[in-house]
Amino acid sequence: MLYSTDQLKHQLEESVLHLRELFQQGVSIAESFKDEMNAMREQGRLVSVSRRRELNQWCDEFQLYITELEEAESFQEFLPDEEDRLDLKNWIRALTQGIETCNRRKKEEQSERRQILETLDSILDLQTEMDPVPLEELQLHAARLRSQWESDQESRLIFECDEIRVLRDFWQLLLDTRDGDFNAPESLERAMRVNDRYGLIITLQVTRGQIQPKEKWRDNSSVADMVRELHFGNHNQKVNTSNGNGHPHNESQNKEDAAQEDPFELAQLEVLRDQCQARVKWETSTDNQENGSPRVAMCLELTGLIAEFLLHILRQETQDKKAQEEQVRKGMQYLATAQSVLQQIQKKAGVLDDPEQMAAFRWVERNASASNFYIGRHMRIQDPAQISQLPKIKQKIESFFEKIRKPQRIALVLSRIEKEFAVVGHDACEISAAWENVAQEIDHLLEDEHIPPSHKQLRESLIGHIDSIPEHLSESINLQRVLSEIHRYLSNCEYEKIESSPPEYSEEVEVVAQLLRGRKVVMVGGSPRPLTEEKIREAFQLQEFVWKEAVVHSPAIQYQPIVQDPEVTLVLVLIKLVGHGHSEGVRQYCREVDKPYILIPSGYGINHLAHDILKQRGEDLRNL
Repeated sequence: MLYSTDQLKHQLEESVLHLRELFQQGVSIAESFKDEMNAMREQGRLVSVSRRRELNQWCDEFQLYITELEEAESFQEFLPDEEDRLDLKNWIRALTQGIETCNRRKKEEQSERRQILETLDSILDLQTEMDPVPLEELQLHAARLRSQWESDQESRLIFECDEIRVLRDFWQLLLDTRDGDFNAPESLERAMRVNDRYGLIITLQVTRGQIQPKEKWRDNSSVADMVRELHFGNHNQKVNTSNGNGHPHNESQNKEDAAQEDPFELAQLEVLRDQCQARVKWETSTDNQENGSPRVAMCLELTGLIAEFLLHILRQETQDKKAQEEQVRKGMQYLATAQSVLQQIQKKAGVLDDPEQMAAFRWVERNASASNFYIGRHMRIQDPAQISQLPKIKQKIESFFEKIRKPQRIALVLSRIEKEFAVVGHDACEISAAWENVAQEIDHLLEDEHIPPSHKQLRESLIGHIDSIPEHLSESINLQRVLSEIHRYLSNCEYEKIESSPPEYSEEVEVVAQLLRGRKVVMVGGSPRPLTEEKIREAFQLQEFVWKEAVVHSPAIQYQPIVQDPEVTLVLVLIKLVGHGHSEGVRQYCREVDKPYILIPSGYGINHLAHDILKQRGEDLRNL
């Protein structure tokens, strides 16, 4: 059953009254037990049967009533926590809070009713010069619903009515079309709902601007006139921009000079930002729990954030003035929406003049007029903003600042990486500690800042130091990903030189080619690249070259068949690009069959490979 707010409040009040009576009965029984318990303690007299029966009856009544409350569907949101349900005071406190919730909801419903009635009245005041039948049918529905509302002021069913929702969509779609916002995703969704309910003809009429109020919309081209008529909060009279003689009001020379030095009143915008931030701390502080309002805090936080956004845009030096003006206009519209929501929340709480709301309103009012910007929404008391609009605005502004701050955070981390290498000496322990810190910074960059492993600035910070990486750090997954990209880059650079000019191989490459000609070689680690494989095979004149990728967290036993293949002459292990477990496994499999392996500590350039092969296994290969 759907109860009205008043009905639910009445039930809660009756329940609280009954619980208070039960509580008083319990207090009386406890007092009467004192005498009998004293007699029991001093004389050994048993508690009387009538007293025990009275207590048992009270306990049964208490438990029965609590069970009824727990089973009441309308009370579910007001029940105390499970662990608190044995105490009557907790029940009284919880249901009393429920009464306060109903009072607040009643005020919100009354405000919502007024808004819906205003919307229905506005729809009934519309006209069109096109086919009038679709609009007349829609207005019949609006008139019927309005009549139902007049006859049933308490029912909550009206808030659940789908037709009311669609009529509100229709009116908002009309405003969107007027303000040029029809292409917004939310507006297109409204158009679809109106079309589904009332048909295509009226949907086309409203989106083409063919439906208008009988007194017509205000002329949007006259921005100055529009701003002069802005009013909000307690400002129910038009803003007067002329002096008593009807002539334009002239500011003093000092004010003109100040306006030229600070045309957008940035100093006042800074004050607004700082005051909003200070009030957010107060609204959410533990010292102000009774009077603090999360909704007010949310509005103030967003208002301060928008002020910071506008300050950043207005202080930018840019050649694209048109784009800058558009961002300022959007910022003013955001600020208008935030202060509109704040004004409504405070008005419901009985606060008629919120200083930050008024400061925001007046700043937009003055600077929109001075800059000839048209702020189409939420600067008139008849056009209130909805609190549901605030999260989207906050997301847009936070996204804007994130685009600015992310490169700054990345640059800071890169500078810390470069500092690690700048101060490290030649001591192995110092080098190991520096690389451990660098590995943590890389984890942060890839996991938190979501930069790619191939990030250019990161590569440039590391490329001169990769030969000094301690072997135990090969277990760092993100470090492996970055090193793999660095080696790929170095390999590509080498082969770009090869493509542009004949390869300049060292004498060691020729020696290795003589030793390995016509044989099969396996390399483990990194990410296989067909072009690189082909170049290595050709340079060393191999019959076959197999490059096996080291897959993170996979078992090392996967390499046993290929490593112990009798046709394989030599195994190369890129120790910086495989995990420690993989490296140990491959070496163990090689030792089991007495197969030579080479630990490659740096890149897989052909000259590097030849040098490491001869240095570690040159004599063994000559004896094959």
